[in-house]
Amino acid sequence: MSRQAMTKGLAALALAALAALSSGCEKPPDPQTDYVIAFNMRCSTCNDFLDCNAGEENLVFRVHELSFWQQIATIADYLTFAQKTQRSRPLTVYRVDGETIETDREDAIADIDTVAGRIVADEFTIDQRDGALTVAGEIVGDCSTMSRREGFLLVRKLLGRPLPGEGS
Repeated sequence: MSRQAMTKGLAALALAALAALSSGCEKPPDPQTDYVIAFNMRCSTCNDFLDCNAGEENLVFRVHELSFWQQIATIADYLTFAQKTQRSRPLTVYRVDGETIETDREDAIADIDTVAGRIVADEFTIDQRDGALTVAGEIVGDCSTMSRREGFLLVRKLLGRPLPGEGS
């Protein structure tokens, strides 16, 4: 096989792996039917949003997509068909008070462990099985998944950008 053909073959394989990384954001490949909050651990380009009620406070957790280089590093997961059960992803926490939305934390990290069924971020722990929000070992509220559309609309509102259909 010529060097040029080999290079083209490797490039095609890399493109196919990258396409696989961004596919299937909506449903997890592993059955987590007993989890209230399920993440597709194979989707490295997905943003996931959690709506959490903590007494008087309403928090929205945005679990971001992985960076470009972190996505490249996950190609081995696809080539070996390894099922990822733990992953750290960038996180932003928003505080929502009626019509007021403000960023509470930026550049935080969410450690997701689907075997233990929990998401740990700073002082917060979210139980994926029942959605319980815990701070310092005490349950302070509950969380549920939020649609990506709702989550991105909230972020647009925070940034002062018009919502779709409202003009520019």
